[in-house]
Amino acid sequence: MKKIIYILCLTFGVSVFTSCELDEQVDPNVLVPEGADTDFLLNGIETQFANFFSGTSDFGAELTRMETLTGPTYEAAFTATSFDAVWEDAYAEVLVDTDVLQTIALEIEQFHHVGIAQVIEAYTLITLVDMFGDVPYTEALDPINFVPYADSGESIYNAALTLLDQAIANFALTPSSTPEEADIIYLGNVTKWTKAAKTLQVKIHLQRRLVEEGTSRSAINALIADNDLIQQNEDAFVFTYGTNAQAPNSQHPDYNANYAGGANEYMANSYMDLLANDKSSADPRITYYFYRQDVDPTDDVTELDCINSAAPPWYSP
Repeated sequence: MKKIIYILCLTFGVSVFTSCELDEQVDPNVLVPEGADTDFLLNGIETQFANFFSGTSDFGAELTRMETLTGPTYEAAFTATSFDAVWEDAYAEVLVDTDVLQTIALEIEQFHHVGIAQVIEAYTLITLVDMFGDVPYTEALDPINFVPYADSGESIYNAALTLLDQAIANFALTPSSTPEEADIIYLGNVTKWTKAAKTLQVKIHLQRRLVEEGTSRSAINALIADNDLIQQNEDAFVFTYGTNAQAPNSQHPDYNANYAGGANEYMANSYMDLLANDKSSADPRITYYFYRQDVDPTDDVTELDCINSAAPPWYSP
Protein backbone atom coordinates (compact mmCIF):
# COMPACT_ATOMS: atom_id res chain seq x y z
CA MET A 1 0.00 0.00 0.00
CA LYS A 2 2.82 2.39 0.90
CA LYS A 3 4.46 1.64 -2.40
CA ILE A 4 1.28 2.39 -4.31
CA ILE A 5 0.78 5.68 -2.45
CA TYR A 6 4.39 6.63 -3.09
CA ILE A 7 4.01 5.94 -6.82
CA LEU A 8 0.79 7.93 -6.93
CA CYS A 9 2.45 10.86 -5.15
CA LEU A 10 5.40 10.72 -7.48
CA THR A 11 3.11 10.63 -10.50
CA PHE A 12 1.13 13.56 -9.16
CA GLY A 13 4.33 15.54 -8.59
CA VAL A 14 5.58 14.90 -12.11
CA SER A 15 2.16 15.89 -13.46
CA VAL A 16 2.18 19.19 -11.57
CA PHE A 17 5.75 19.95 -12.66
CA THR A 18 4.92 19.15 -16.27
CA SER A 19 1.76 21.24 -16.27
CA CYS A 20 3.69 24.24 -14.93
CA GLU A 21 6.19 23.92 -17.73
CA LEU A 22 3.42 23.78 -20.31
CA ASP A 23 1.81 26.91 -18.86
CA GLU A 24 4.89 28.99 -19.68
CA GLN A 25 3.72 31.27 -22.52
CA VAL A 26 6.63 33.71 -22.88
CA ASP A 27 9.08 32.78 -25.64
CA PRO A 28 12.53 34.04 -24.56
CA ASN A 29 13.54 34.27 -28.22
CA VAL A 30 10.81 36.76 -29.12
CA LEU A 31 11.41 40.48 -28.67
CA VAL A 32 8.67 42.27 -26.76
CA PRO A 33 8.15 46.03 -26.30
CA GLU A 34 8.68 45.82 -22.56
CA GLY A 35 12.24 44.64 -23.14
CA ALA A 36 13.22 47.49 -25.44
CA ASP A 37 16.00 49.91 -24.53
CA THR A 38 14.57 53.41 -24.97
CA ASP A 39 17.86 54.88 -26.23
CA PHE A 40 18.26 52.20 -28.88
CA LEU A 41 14.61 52.55 -29.82
CA LEU A 42 14.88 56.32 -30.20
CA ASN A 43 18.04 55.96 -32.26
CA GLY A 44 16.28 53.49 -34.54
CA ILE A 45 13.24 55.76 -34.90
CA GLU A 46 15.37 58.68 -36.06
CA THR A 47 17.16 56.48 -38.57
CA GLN A 48 13.84 55.14 -39.88
CA PHE A 49 12.45 58.66 -40.03
CA ALA A 50 15.42 59.75 -42.16
CA ASN A 51 14.62 56.92 -44.58
CA PHE A 52 10.98 58.00 -44.68
CA PHE A 53 11.92 61.62 -45.33
CA SER A 54 14.39 60.64 -48.05
CA GLY A 55 11.82 58.48 -49.82
CA THR A 56 9.09 61.12 -49.81
CA SER A 57 11.56 63.82 -50.88
CA ASP A 58 12.52 61.83 -53.96
CA PHE A 59 8.91 61.75 -55.17
CA GLY A 60 8.49 65.44 -54.42
CA ALA A 61 11.65 66.38 -56.30
CA GLU A 62 10.53 64.40 -59.35
CA LEU A 63 6.96 65.73 -59.37
CA THR A 64 8.19 69.32 -59.12
CA ARG A 65 10.81 68.59 -61.80
CA MET A 66 13.82 69.31 -59.65
CA GLU A 67 14.88 65.81 -60.65
CA THR A 68 14.08 64.05 -63.89
CA LEU A 69 10.72 62.30 -63.79
CA THR A 70 10.76 58.95 -65.58
CA GLY A 71 7.63 58.41 -67.62
CA PRO A 72 5.89 60.15 -70.51
CA THR A 73 3.19 61.76 -68.32
CA TYR A 74 2.49 62.46 -64.66
CA GLU A 75 -0.29 59.87 -64.72
CA ALA A 76 2.00 57.14 -66.03
CA ALA A 77 5.03 57.95 -63.87
CA PHE A 78 3.96 55.98 -60.79
CA THR A 79 1.77 53.07 -59.82
CA ALA A 80 0.28 52.25 -56.43
CA THR A 81 3.19 49.93 -55.65
CA SER A 82 5.68 52.76 -56.28
CA PHE A 83 4.88 54.04 -52.81
CA ASP A 84 5.18 50.73 -50.95
CA ALA A 85 8.52 51.64 -49.37
CA VAL A 86 7.20 55.02 -48.16
CA TRP A 87 4.10 53.35 -46.71
CA GLU A 88 6.18 50.68 -44.99
CA ASP A 89 8.68 53.19 -43.60
CA ALA A 90 5.82 55.23 -42.13
CA TYR A 91 3.56 52.55 -40.68
CA ALA A 92 5.69 49.45 -40.14
CA GLU A 93 8.70 51.38 -38.87
CA VAL A 94 8.28 54.97 -37.63
CA LEU A 95 4.72 55.07 -36.29
CA VAL A 96 4.85 51.63 -34.68
CA ASP A 97 8.06 52.45 -32.84
CA THR A 98 7.07 55.98 -31.80
CA ASP A 99 3.93 54.47 -30.27
CA VAL A 100 5.96 51.88 -28.36
CA LEU A 101 8.57 54.41 -27.24
CA GLN A 102 5.97 56.83 -25.88
CA THR A 103 4.34 54.05 -23.85
CA ILE A 104 7.58 52.74 -22.36
CA ALA A 105 9.34 56.06 -21.81
CA LEU A 106 6.34 57.71 -20.20
CA GLU A 107 6.15 54.97 -17.57
CA ILE A 108 9.73 55.65 -16.46
CA GLU A 109 9.39 59.43 -16.82
CA GLN A 110 11.76 59.83 -19.76
CA PHE A 111 9.77 62.85 -20.90
CA HIS A 112 12.31 64.07 -23.43
CA HIS A 113 12.30 60.70 -25.21
CA VAL A 114 8.51 60.96 -25.37
CA GLY A 115 8.62 64.50 -26.76
CA ILE A 116 11.04 63.58 -29.54
CA ALA A 117 8.85 60.64 -30.54
CA GLN A 118 5.82 62.93 -30.65
CA VAL A 119 7.54 65.47 -32.92
CA ILE A 120 8.64 62.74 -35.33
CA GLU A 121 5.18 61.16 -35.29
CA ALA A 122 3.57 64.53 -36.06
CA TYR A 123 5.98 65.21 -38.93
CA THR A 124 5.36 61.75 -40.38
CA LEU A 125 1.58 62.15 -40.17
CA ILE A 126 1.36 65.49 -41.95
CA THR A 127 3.75 64.25 -44.64
CA LEU A 128 1.47 61.26 -45.29
CA VAL A 129 -1.53 63.58 -45.58
CA ASP A 130 0.35 65.91 -47.93
CA MET A 131 1.24 62.96 -50.18
CA PHE A 132 -1.91 60.84 -50.09
CA GLY A 133 -4.77 62.85 -48.56
CA ASP A 134 -6.91 60.81 -46.15
CA VAL A 135 -4.83 58.00 -44.59
CA PRO A 136 -5.24 55.53 -41.70
CA TYR A 137 -4.27 56.77 -38.26
CA THR A 138 -6.62 55.92 -35.40
CA GLU A 139 -6.89 52.28 -36.53
CA ALA A 140 -3.55 52.08 -38.34
CA LEU A 141 -1.56 50.25 -35.67
CA ASP A 142 -4.15 47.62 -34.76
CA PRO A 143 -2.31 44.36 -35.58
CA ILE A 144 -5.50 42.42 -36.36
CA ASN A 145 -7.15 45.10 -38.50
CA PHE A 146 -5.98 44.66 -42.07
CA VAL A 147 -8.37 47.28 -43.49
CA PRO A 148 -7.96 50.30 -41.17
CA TYR A 149 -10.26 53.26 -41.58
CA ALA A 150 -8.77 56.27 -43.40
CA ASP A 151 -9.02 59.36 -41.20
CA SER A 152 -9.59 62.74 -42.81
CA GLY A 153 -6.56 64.87 -43.50
CA GLU A 154 -8.10 67.62 -41.37
CA SER A 155 -8.41 65.36 -38.32
CA ILE A 156 -4.84 64.12 -38.75
CA TYR A 157 -3.54 67.69 -38.95
CA ASN A 158 -5.41 68.42 -35.71
CA ALA A 159 -3.89 65.32 -34.13
CA ALA A 160 -0.43 66.44 -35.23
CA LEU A 161 -0.91 69.86 -33.63
CA THR A 162 -1.98 68.15 -30.40
CA LEU A 163 1.08 65.89 -30.48
CA LEU A 164 3.33 68.92 -30.89
CA ASP A 165 1.66 70.70 -27.95
CA GLN A 166 2.26 67.59 -25.85
CA ALA A 167 5.87 67.40 -27.03
CA ILE A 168 6.54 71.01 -26.07
CA ALA A 169 5.08 70.32 -22.62
CA ASN A 170 7.25 67.19 -22.22
CA PHE A 171 10.39 69.09 -23.18
CA ALA A 172 9.71 71.47 -20.28
CA LEU A 173 9.64 68.63 -17.73
CA THR A 174 12.59 67.20 -15.80
CA PRO A 175 13.13 63.59 -16.97
CA SER A 176 14.57 60.62 -15.17
CA SER A 177 17.26 60.46 -17.88
CA THR A 178 18.10 62.35 -21.07
CA PRO A 179 18.75 61.05 -24.61
CA GLU A 180 21.97 62.88 -25.58
CA GLU A 181 23.77 59.80 -26.88
CA ALA A 182 20.74 58.39 -28.70
CA ASP A 183 19.50 61.58 -30.36
CA ILE A 184 21.18 61.99 -33.76
CA ILE A 185 19.36 65.20 -34.66
CA TYR A 186 19.85 67.53 -31.66
CA LEU A 187 21.93 65.44 -29.23
CA GLY A 188 19.22 65.72 -26.61
CA ASN A 189 19.00 69.53 -26.72
CA VAL A 190 15.35 70.12 -25.84
CA THR A 191 15.63 73.86 -26.50
CA LYS A 192 16.27 73.06 -30.15
CA TRP A 193 13.60 70.34 -30.16
CA THR A 194 11.09 72.87 -28.81
CA LYS A 195 11.96 75.27 -31.63
CA ALA A 196 11.53 72.45 -34.14
CA ALA A 197 8.11 71.58 -32.70
CA LYS A 198 6.90 75.17 -32.85
CA THR A 199 8.30 75.68 -36.35
CA LEU A 200 6.48 72.56 -37.48
CA GLN A 201 3.29 74.06 -36.06
CA VAL A 202 3.89 77.14 -38.22
CA LYS A 203 4.23 74.85 -41.24
CA ILE A 204 0.93 73.12 -40.43
CA HIS A 205 -0.96 76.39 -40.01
CA LEU A 206 0.63 77.79 -43.17
CA GLN A 207 -0.59 74.80 -45.16
CA ARG A 208 -4.11 75.17 -43.69
CA ARG A 209 -4.39 78.88 -44.40
CA LEU A 210 -6.59 78.45 -47.47
CA VAL A 211 -9.27 76.57 -45.52
CA GLU A 212 -8.88 78.22 -42.12
CA GLU A 213 -7.41 81.61 -42.92
CA GLY A 214 -8.39 83.41 -39.70
CA THR A 215 -7.37 80.61 -37.35
CA SER A 216 -4.11 80.02 -39.21
CA ARG A 217 -3.21 83.70 -39.23
CA SER A 218 -3.79 84.04 -35.47
CA ALA A 219 -1.83 80.88 -34.68
CA ILE A 220 1.12 81.86 -36.88
CA ASN A 221 1.25 85.37 -35.42
CA ALA A 222 1.19 83.94 -31.90
CA LEU A 223 4.06 81.57 -32.67
CA ILE A 224 6.10 84.36 -34.25
CA ALA A 225 5.45 86.61 -31.26
CA ASP A 226 6.65 83.79 -28.99
CA ASN A 227 10.03 84.15 -30.74
CA ASP A 228 10.99 80.53 -30.27
CA LEU A 229 11.29 79.28 -33.85
CA ILE A 230 14.15 77.94 -35.97
CA GLN A 231 15.96 81.02 -37.28
CA GLN A 232 19.65 80.07 -37.18
CA ASN A 233 21.54 77.35 -39.04
CA GLU A 234 22.67 75.76 -35.79
CA ASP A 235 19.03 75.13 -34.90
CA ALA A 236 18.17 73.50 -38.23
CA PHE A 237 16.22 70.24 -38.11
CA VAL A 238 18.86 68.08 -39.76
CA PHE A 239 19.64 64.37 -39.65
CA THR A 240 23.43 64.11 -40.00
CA TYR A 241 24.64 61.12 -41.98
CA GLY A 242 28.04 59.60 -41.43
CA THR A 243 31.07 59.20 -43.71
CA ASN A 244 31.70 55.49 -43.32
CA ALA A 245 31.61 53.80 -46.73
CA GLN A 246 32.18 50.31 -45.39
CA ALA A 247 29.61 48.13 -43.63
CA PRO A 248 27.67 49.52 -41.96
CA ASN A 249 27.38 52.20 -44.62
CA SER A 250 26.31 55.41 -42.89
CA GLN A 251 26.51 57.77 -45.88
CA HIS A 252 23.58 59.72 -47.30
CA PRO A 253 21.43 57.48 -49.55
CA ASP A 254 21.64 59.96 -52.44
CA TYR A 255 25.42 59.91 -52.18
CA ASN A 256 25.40 56.13 -52.32
CA ALA A 257 22.99 56.13 -55.24
CA ASN A 258 24.64 58.79 -57.36
CA TYR A 259 28.30 59.06 -56.46
CA ALA A 260 29.68 55.98 -54.76
CA GLY A 261 27.63 53.65 -56.95
CA GLY A 262 27.34 55.65 -60.17
CA ALA A 263 24.59 58.04 -61.19
CA ASN A 264 20.99 56.86 -60.81
CA GLU A 265 19.18 60.18 -60.49
CA TYR A 266 19.46 63.25 -62.70
CA MET A 267 18.65 66.92 -62.29
CA ALA A 268 15.91 68.10 -64.63
CA ASN A 269 17.15 70.20 -67.55
CA SER A 270 14.51 72.87 -67.00
CA TYR A 271 15.52 73.21 -63.35
CA MET A 272 19.21 73.49 -64.19
CA ASP A 273 18.39 76.12 -66.82
CA LEU A 274 16.34 78.03 -64.25
CA LEU A 275 19.20 78.12 -61.75
CA ALA A 276 21.93 78.86 -64.30
CA ASN A 277 20.26 81.30 -66.67
CA ASP A 278 17.15 82.82 -65.09
CA LYS A 279 18.78 84.43 -62.07
CA SER A 280 20.05 88.00 -61.77
CA SER A 281 22.91 86.65 -59.65
CA ALA A 282 24.59 83.26 -59.38
CA ASP A 283 22.47 80.76 -57.46
CA PRO A 284 24.61 79.27 -54.65
CA ARG A 285 23.10 75.83 -55.23
CA ILE A 286 24.78 75.54 -58.63
CA THR A 287 28.15 74.76 -57.09
CA TYR A 288 26.69 71.90 -55.07
CA TYR A 289 24.28 70.52 -57.64
CA PHE A 290 26.30 70.54 -60.85
CA TYR A 291 30.04 70.61 -60.26
CA ARG A 292 32.57 68.33 -58.62
CA GLN A 293 33.62 69.79 -55.29
CA ASP A 294 36.99 68.11 -55.04
CA VAL A 295 39.60 69.44 -57.50
CA ASP A 296 41.78 66.45 -56.69
CA PRO A 297 39.32 63.53 -56.68
CA THR A 298 40.18 60.10 -55.42
CA ASP A 299 41.81 57.56 -57.71
CA ASP A 300 40.46 54.66 -55.65
CA VAL A 301 37.92 52.81 -57.77
CA THR A 302 36.22 51.47 -54.62
CA GLU A 303 35.40 55.05 -53.65
CA LEU A 304 34.52 56.32 -57.14
CA ASP A 305 33.69 53.52 -59.53
CA CYS A 306 33.23 55.80 -62.56
CA ILE A 307 37.01 56.40 -62.71
CA ASN A 308 37.40 53.56 -65.19
CA SER A 309 34.26 54.41 -67.15
CA ALA A 310 34.33 56.19 -70.47
CA ALA A 311 32.80 59.67 -70.59
CA PRO A 312 29.41 59.93 -72.35
CA PRO A 313 29.81 60.54 -76.12
CA TRP A 314 28.18 63.96 -75.90
CA TYR A 315 30.94 65.23 -73.55
CA SER A 316 33.66 67.27 -75.19
CA PRO A 317 37.22 65.90 -74.71
